Amino acid sequence: MLRKVLATSALAATLALVLTGCTPPMPPEVKAAQAELTYTCESGSGSIALPAALQSVSTGWTDSLASACSDMSLAINEVGTASDLEISEVNAVGADCKPFATVPFALDASVLVINEPAISGLVLDADLADQILSGDITNWNDPKLQKTNPGFTLPDEAIVVNEVVQQNAYDAFKGWLSRLLGHDPKLSLLKPIAGEETVDQMNTTANAGIALVPYSLSVQGGFSTVSIQADAADAATIVAPDPTGIQSAGTQYSADIAGNTVNLTFHAGNKPIPPEGSDTPSNPYQAIYPVNLVLCGESKNLVTRALAKFLLRQDSQGQLAASFMVQLPELVRDYSLEVVSKGLPEVVVPAA
Repeated sequence: MLRKVLATSALAATLALVLTGCTPPMPPEVKAAQAELTYTCESGSGSIALPAALQSVSTGWTDSLASACSDMSLAINEVGTASDLEISEVNAVGADCKPFATVPFALDASVLVINEPAISGLVLDADLADQILSGDITNWNDPKLQKTNPGFTLPDEAIVVNEVVQQNAYDAFKGWLSRLLGHDPKLSLLKPIAGEETVDQMNTTANAGIALVPYSLSVQGGFSTVSIQADAADAATIVAPDPTGIQSAGTQYSADIAGNTVNLTFHAGNKPIPPEGSDTPSNPYQAIYPVNLVLCGESKNLVTRALAKFLLRQDSQGQLAASFMVQLPELVRDYSLEVVSKGLPEVVVPAA
């Protein structure tokens, strides 16, 4: 599992070595710590294509960039528009993009949503979720659902499953259920699509219907989400699809760099890392997947690299809380910064 290998004192000591002339290779987390102290600005302009889930924070990014780097600007485009940088919910790039680097930028997750306010707050275990999505449970008042939700009066209404599901959302959810069940789920009513799901497709979900969608889309559409009880016999394992559970699962990734790409591997059995200031990690919502940032064009284009680095800074990542996606775990972001910063000037730590 990707762990924070430097405590504060060790980080300070490493920075001291850098400043006193010793030049051992700096771990990504040390470079990231330095990057938080100043900006890397290059004179020029670039553009980024963003999915709808990130459009809400784009003005904050461009305003912050104008304040920090007066000679560098960023134009915001929609997905599918030729751009220097691209972020896609399905991690696809446009035909005009010649990628030279690909790194994680944010986290998203696969969540069940229900188009029925009376069922808000429903809890399912892995087996119940699979039975619903396979047509084995067909009515909301099924006794098995009532047993897992004793505080509800579930309606006597047929369950209608929206068959459309984004492929990476399907894969993330299927992988989690497989681990919980000990075998592959059926999910036979679902039909994965290659492209992105949309709010319009979500709105076709019938009354009292259920759909499997990206977390970002569930927030954007204002749909009620389903919590998952990881252990069917233990209510303490219930986890809601929210930023806390998604970020907790994100700390179960390990990362490695292959050329100009950051690859993530999920380790479901590793203990999540608690957030700063806490000794206890939240229950991880493990149906997660990364959303990548792709750098297009020439690898020597320092403006593109500097813009990518700016967007990966902690202050800009913090703005993701105002969007519909979830911030990267710190050390995953460190690896992303390592790749996009190649060729940029080394950060100079401001004098005290």
